[in-house]
Amino acid sequence: MLDRDLELRIGSVATDFFLNLTAVAALVALPILIPFAGPPALPSAVALSRPLADIHAERVAAEHTLAQLESARGAAADTSAKTDAALAATAAGLRVDLARIITENTGLAKRVEQARVTPRASSLGVPLARDTDKKAVFFILAADLLVPITKDAGRFTDMNVNGGVRVFNPSLPGDPVASVSEGNSLAAKTIAAVNPAKEFAFIFLRDDSFGAFYQLRSVLQQRGIALGWTPLTTANRQVVFSTGGYGRRPNIQD
Repeated sequence: MLDRDLELRIGSVATDFFLNLTAVAALVALPILIPFAGPPALPSAVALSRPLADIHAERVAAEHTLAQLESARGAAADTSAKTDAALAATAAGLRVDLARIITENTGLAKRVEQARVTPRASSLGVPLARDTDKKAVFFILAADLLVPITKDAGRFTDMNVNGGVRVFNPSLPGDPVASVSEGNSLAAKTIAAVNPAKEFAFIFLRDDSFGAFYQLRSVLQQRGIALGWTPLTTANRQVVFSTGGYGRRPNIQD
C-alpha cells in the first residue's frame, strides 16, 4: 500500500521538465505533493436571474404607462372623437398601445413571481478547504477515467531533487466512474478499501473530467468518504510527490 503521509510537491518548471524526461522505475506507492497552483476555474457558473428589484421597477413603470393610456382612452371615447378624424386616429393608436402594454405587464408579473422563487446567489455553497488528520488515498481523474495511485496502476520512481521527490506514472488507462458502483474494477476496489473514519479520497483532476468528478463526488458522499482535489496539468498524467518535507499536505474540501 502507498504511504499516504507524503506531501504535495512545490517545484519549478525546470524540475518538472527534467522529471518528464526521466525513466520511471517500479516503486511502492507514496503520498503525493500538491503544487501551490490555484485551483482551476470550475465550469461556468449558473446564470443568475435578474434582481427582483429591477423586475419590480419595470412592472411599476409599465403599470404607470397603462394608467396613462387608460386615461387617454377615456378621453378618446368622448363624442367629439366621432367627428374629429385626428382624435379618432389617436384613439386607435392608443388602443394598440394599450393592448401591447397589457401583454407586457402580464409577462412582467410572471417574471416577478419567478424571481421570488428563484434561489439567490447567496444560497450557493462555496467549498472550504480544511486540514485533517486523515490519510489521503490518491487518484488521478483524466479523460473521465479514474486511476488509483498505487503500484498496481503504475510505476513510482524516487529522485534526489528538490530535497527528494517521488514520481508516479500510470500504466493503466483507468476505469469509468460508473464502474465504481459495480465493484470489479481496480478503482472500485481501491475506493471500497477506504476507511471513512481514517482516510479520505484525494483527486488529481484534469480539466477535461469535471463531469466525471461530480459523479465521483456523489458516490463518495453516499459512502461517507471525504474528498479533496487539486488540478492535474501534465499531459501524460504524471504526478510528483515530495519526500523531503518541501511540500504541503493534502486537505479536505467541504
